[in-house]
Amino acid sequence: VEGDAQDEVDLAVLMEENAALRAENEQLLADAAQYGLMTELPTEPISPQSAMAVSNRLEAMERQRKALLGVRRLGDELQELSVKTAELKVEADKLREENSKLNQQNAVLRAASRATTPALSTRAEAKPPVVNATKALAGVAIAGQQALPAVCEGDLKAAVALPPGLEKRAQTISTAIKLGDQDALNSCSEEQRKELVAAMLKVGLFDAALPASMAPAPSPFEAPLELPPAKAAREPAAGLLRRPSDGGHPEAVEPAPAPAPAPAERTSTRSSASSVETHAGVEAAAGAAEEPMPTADVAPVPSGAGG
Repeated sequence: VEGDAQDEVDLAVLMEENAALRAENEQLLADAAQYGLMTELPTEPISPQSAMAVSNRLEAMERQRKALLGVRRLGDELQELSVKTAELKVEADKLREENSKLNQQNAVLRAASRATTPALSTRAEAKPPVVNATKALAGVAIAGQQALPAVCEGDLKAAVALPPGLEKRAQTISTAIKLGDQDALNSCSEEQRKELVAAMLKVGLFDAALPASMAPAPSPFEAPLELPPAKAAREPAAGLLRRPSDGGHPEAVEPAPAPAPAPAERTSTRSSASSVETHAGVEAAAGAAEEPMPTADVAPVPSGAGG
């Protein structure tokens, strides 16, 4: 009984395997028919050698099928690459056209720039240099301060005279500087320093200290005019004519007396003190000289006004 039961189980397994093989066979036949490969199967049982040959043939067909699928896949990829290549060619043509347009525009701009560059250089050469009057005056003032000679106190007193109040104040500052007090000028206010320097400039204190080589250039309104021969013979010393601001007759301006020659030897204390006073006065004069000074107009003397 047990043997019969085992036989029945084996039979059932074999029947299932046979059914699976038949289904696989039918699937292979359908694939072969799809690719145009038809094979007639024998209706009668065949020998094991024939079955082996058929199995080898099926494997070869399977390999061929896989190769054909790979070729198809490569064909699809090649087609996609061809489409992309065509698109890239179109874009390349557009870029070439844009590059040609840009090259033409660059050529036009270069020609225009070459044409305008000589004109700009000619204008730059023809344009006169702009001189900053403020910087020029500041440089002249600094150079004048550095080149001021040492002036003796006796020479200044002999050439000019200050008002009593300002003279006393200047004497006090000068004495303090001689004693070594370098902050004596800071003892008075800025207004007092300006007033002191303005008074010194008004009486010609710094004009007497400046050498002839550093004297300022004459103003075009105070240019020397030639007198008639007869008047020049009577007044040989009068070389300038000044027109008053009220519109009166022009008057002859007497030349300023020449400063007394400085002594050959000066003590070191007096020379250093005078130099400090003059330097401090020039620095303070920068603030006071900002106020415009009235300038008299100069005009030639009529021929009938002389005498």
